[in-house]
Amino acid sequence: MANSRYVSGRRAEWKLRSQLEAEGFVCFRTAGSRSAFDLIAIDVKDSWNPVRLIQVKSTRDKGAAPRIIRKFFSNLPLPNPMSENYTQEIWVWIHGKGWVCECAN
Repeated sequence: MANSRYVSGRRAEWKLRSQLEAEGFVCFRTAGSRSAFDLIAIDVKDSWNPVRLIQVKSTRDKGAAPRIIRKFFSNLPLPNPMSENYTQEIWVWIHGKGWVCECAN
């Protein structure tokens, strides 16, 4: 049986992926890659929009989102000159409350 934290995180990734696809994005889940980002979202309606690199977290602690977001951004590498072509985002699913999201650029 799968780890309950993994299942909860995967469920949050699927929830966000479905939401973004409903908004017209094509999404790729980087399952098992251990990369900094869980989802890659591309706007197929407007190719001039930057690619969205998204980390997804899930928590039951309603006060944890600011700490999770700070930790994520403190671990990101310095922005590079190509940063206008992509955004680095974190989305935190708070059970019973909904999404909290922040974008680095």
